[in-house]
Amino acid sequence: MDKRKRADIYERIERERARRLGGAASTKGLEQPQFLTAAKDEAQKQFKSARAVLREDSARLAKGRFPTVECVLPYELDLVAQKGSKCLGEERLRHVHECRFCLTILSLAQPNDTRLREFLQRAAAMAELVGG
Repeated sequence: MDKRKRADIYERIERERARRLGGAASTKGLEQPQFLTAAKDEAQKQFKSARAVLREDSARLAKGRFPTVECVLPYELDLVAQKGSKCLGEERLRHVHECRFCLTILSLAQPNDTRLREFLQRAAAMAELVGG
C-alpha cells in the first residue's frame, strides 16, 4: 500500500472518529500514544531510532511466550495493591523485575494524577449533560 493510500485511510478514520466523538478531526496537539513515547525514550537511551526499538519489541513479542507462569496478570494488580507485593512470593517478584512484559503492566498500572483529574472532570461534564 503506498503512502498516499495509507494517508487517505488514516484521514477517513480520523474523520469518522471525530464524527462519533463530536470533536475535531485533527489529532495535532494531542498527546501521542504511550507506547510511542516509550519507544522514543528507549531509542534515545540506546542511540537508535524509535522505529528500530519498535521493530525489536515486535520481534521479541513474536518469539516470546507471554504470559509465563511467573508473569503478573492484570487481575492480580488489585490483589497486590490490597495485600502488598509479598503476596506474590520471592520468585515471582524476582521475575517481575527481570520481565519486560511484567514491568510494562506494572508501569501502566501506576496512577497518573493529571489523567485521573481529567477523567473525573470529563465524567462530571458527561453526567451534567445526561442529567441536565
